[in-house]
Amino acid sequence: MINLNFKKKAILLISGLALITGTTFAILSSDPIEAKIVEDLCVGCGFCESLAPDIFDVIDEVATFTSIAPNGNIPSVYYEQFLDAYAVCPTYALKFAWEQE
Repeated sequence: MINLNFKKKAILLISGLALITGTTFAILSSDPIEAKIVEDLCVGCGFCESLAPDIFDVIDEVATFTSIAPNGNIPSVYYEQFLDAYAVCPTYALKFAWEQE
C-alpha cells in the first residue's frame, strides 16, 4: 500500500485497477491507468509537470503526456506521480479516462 496525502477526491474504482479511499491507495493490478487531460480546462500552471515530470510536459501553456504515458496510458510504476498531480490540479483538467469532462 502507498499512503498519499490525497485531498482532492475519494474514489472507488471497481474495474480492478485501483482502490482509493481517503488517503490510502492500493494497487490491485499492474495494468496502466487510463487518464486524460481536458485541454479546455488546463491553464498551464505546471503543477502536474513539477509533481510528475515523467508523465507530463507543459507545452504552449497546456499540459501534455510524455512518451512514457502515450495517449494517457500511465504505467503502474507512475501511479503515485499521477495521483499527486491529479490531486493538486487547480482546474481539474487531469482526469481518469472514465470521468466525465
